[in-house]
Amino acid sequence: MPRLYKTVRPQASYFPIASDPEMDRHGESGIVSKSGLMLGLGETFEEIVEVLHDLKGVNCDIVTLGQYLSPSPQHVPIERFVHPDEFKELEQIGLEWDFLQSAQDP
Repeated sequence: MPRLYKTVRPQASYFPIASDPEMDRHGESGIVSKSGLMLGLGETFEEIVEVLHDLKGVNCDIVTLGQYLSPSPQHVPIERFVHPDEFKELEQIGLEWDFLQSAQDP
């Protein structure tokens, strides 16, 4: 989520990597792209959908969605536990948008 990126990953910036316009869709060139989102950091449902849209726009083939779990008190805290129904809804959006796989791990 662009709004949260600097808080969670201060050493990086949010810009989905643009794919080669000549790259075949769905791995026909032998290349399959994947990205993953950690949820529960304070993002809104709309922000998640926006990132899925951005990933679709750069021909990402697979997206995984997972619950963020803070590894230590020094890391960014968990803002919320994402309900499994929300994971299912996001997975369905990903599949409807023609991602090869839209995996969820509630």
